[in-house]
Amino acid sequence: MIENLIMRLIKAMGVRYNNEAEKTSRKTGRIMHSESPQLTVIMPVYNASAYLEEAVRSVLASGVEAVELLCVDDGSIDGSGEMLDAMGAADARVRVWHQANAGASAARNAALQQARGRYVTFVDADDKVSPTYLRTLVETAERSGADCVVTGWTRFSDAGDERPHPIAKAEQVVERPTARDLASLPSQMCARLYKQSVLQCSGAMFPPGIQYGEDTIFHYCVYPWCRKIVILPENGYYYRAAAGSLSAARSERVVHMADGAEFLAGVYQLKGADGGALLVHFINHALKRIRSMAPHQAQQGATERIRRVLRANQLEELVAQELRRRDAAVLQSILRGGSGLNAGYYWKRFTRMLRGK
Repeated sequence: MIENLIMRLIKAMGVRYNNEAEKTSRKTGRIMHSESPQLTVIMPVYNASAYLEEAVRSVLASGVEAVELLCVDDGSIDGSGEMLDAMGAADARVRVWHQANAGASAARNAALQQARGRYVTFVDADDKVSPTYLRTLVETAERSGADCVVTGWTRFSDAGDERPHPIAKAEQVVERPTARDLASLPSQMCARLYKQSVLQCSGAMFPPGIQYGEDTIFHYCVYPWCRKIVILPENGYYYRAAAGSLSAARSERVVHMADGAEFLAGVYQLKGADGGALLVHFINHALKRIRSMAPHQAQQGATERIRRVLRANQLEELVAQELRRRDAAVLQSILRGGSGLNAGYYWKRFTRMLRGK
């Protein structure tokens, strides 16, 4: 399984570099990028022309002197690719690649292969960051020696509404984080920074072909190598709320999180990582998402795949050690050959149906 996914990843890396600014900037006097950037910002771009300039300008105005912005145009057809080329020609800190449409995961993987910064973070093309946000991330990592810095975020809309999502009231430093510590972190891709050396040691990548939960899977690929994490009371990442984001298509794709469990098990085995406890927490998270979102008829196959991963990796004891009693009981039922479903599950599904969800 893992070998096939890695081969698909390699094939997906067929990107075309198209930043003439880097070749000619010395002659034209345009802004030069640092040979050794302090920070790499990765931005996958697909049909984001309405918001792209705002996103790029927010990164370039971040106050981090030695920053590079890696933009991968994922086969856009709305002029986003041309906009990126123009911005790259004007500012050599912006490096641009073009690829046939393959999804955000393939775009991020392509950029990861080119990242030169001491630290790496991700900004989506329809989001933006506050003027001090990226500098705060970098300064915190430098001061603390953290492998990962995590923050809250602010959800905003085109109508001007803003809703902060803080995850801490004060700075928290977590030394030698446990699997439970790591599993409690937010799962989305935004609002965090990784040390480049940790990404390289982990060999972390976004799983090709898995269309839901790929952000969470990426984090779980990196977590075994994180020895210090800092959590900040900062909400300077602005996440644009998209209308209708909880769509029927997402409810169909959520079963891919079972594929994610198989992928992670293969990664941990391939890298020799002691990831059993992390795998248990990911499976618990995945199962909750599947149970709350997936159509009932799609859950049998997902449950069977989860059972295979639990048994193949001999996670029975860790299930009882790592999870709360109620969560452990569900996975133990699945290990015994059951569905893990109980009256509480059916009641929740019924009430969600009444609410039109």
